[in-house]
Amino acid sequence: MDRDEGDIDLGGKSLGRDISLRALRRDIQMVFQDSYASLNPRMTILDSIAFGARVQGLDDPAGRARRLMARVGLDPDRFAGRYPHELSGGQRQRINIARALVASPKVVVLDEAVSALDKSVEAQVLNLLSDLRAEFGLTYIFISHDLNVVRYISDRILVMYLGEVVELAPVDMIWAEQAHPYTRSLFSAMPSMDPDNRTQKPPLTGDPPNPIDPPPGCRFHTRCAFAADICKTRHPALGPMVAGSPHWVACHLHDPASGHPRAGQGCPHDAAVADRQSGRPFQGRAHGPCHQRPVPHPDAGRNPGPAGRERVGQERHAEDPAAPAAPETHRPVGRHPLDGTDIATLSGRALRSYRGATCRWCSRTPAWRWTRSIPWASRSPRR
Repeated sequence: MDRDEGDIDLGGKSLGRDISLRALRRDIQMVFQDSYASLNPRMTILDSIAFGARVQGLDDPAGRARRLMARVGLDPDRFAGRYPHELSGGQRQRINIARALVASPKVVVLDEAVSALDKSVEAQVLNLLSDLRAEFGLTYIFISHDLNVVRYISDRILVMYLGEVVELAPVDMIWAEQAHPYTRSLFSAMPSMDPDNRTQKPPLTGDPPNPIDPPPGCRFHTRCAFAADICKTRHPALGPMVAGSPHWVACHLHDPASGHPRAGQGCPHDAAVADRQSGRPFQGRAHGPCHQRPVPHPDAGRNPGPAGRERVGQERHAEDPAAPAAPETHRPVGRHPLDGTDIATLSGRALRSYRGATCRWCSRTPAWRWTRSIPWASRSPRR
């Protein structure tokens, strides 16, 4: 494919002129979102990891694969001969990470690499990625819609809309001030931790335009609350908010010479976004026993992570050596009250009668339903 314009540079060298495509494949590796679909179901874990090193002609592909399996927390003696369907989602994603590192790349592209994982497993993988970045001197291009994950893993954030960059800034700078209206709407969509400060209206309305045939001018003007006539005809250029600033934005609101009625004034401040960024603890009342907030353990804390960051998902709790051991039982531990009845003690027909019950505290009908993680796997393919 011939290029239309621009260059792809890696380490000061341009693809095509200074770097061959084969060398680029070794320097840039990728970790995909679907950990199961990205692995060959007919290859063992050891063969899947060693395949890239074998294709690149590196020495001892199997030895490299075994060492990387141990580095990502999987015992090669136990897992080397297994197949992808015999592993959990978190284990498969660790295999994908090891496979990406087997050729000693410089850049790793992670496309929603933790979005399909449970939160506890997600935290373990994020901590692993941080450790590997420091150990191997890697550069990550981390693609995600989870802003909390982005804040933890990133040094700089690049926000795109319909294939174009609308804002680029260091993570702390963009967290303190979002310059583009689309970036502001993304932060407005973050759930509030205060039950008395709920989102009253959606931050955006309407559907995104067709990316194959985008609208003229600013591509965001069809959904922007501050759009003017100039936004419909002239494309905003990406540039620094202030001369020499690392915070870049593509918006007529920040260009004094753009001709926008609010030119040079920037994106208006949103109080709801400020509340979501403040990090202040829960305030307000509880909304019935089905909405009781958990009380954190007084000794709960976090361990420091690499590069001065906190490690997510690692809480420590004080243990009483004299406390009795938890009973070994398949029954749920504790009480699970619903309208005064402990549903943990119910079974059979009595439990089924509560599946359509109404919660008297929040007036929801039914009281609970189960929405599963994988939509296609939760539906019958024959219906």
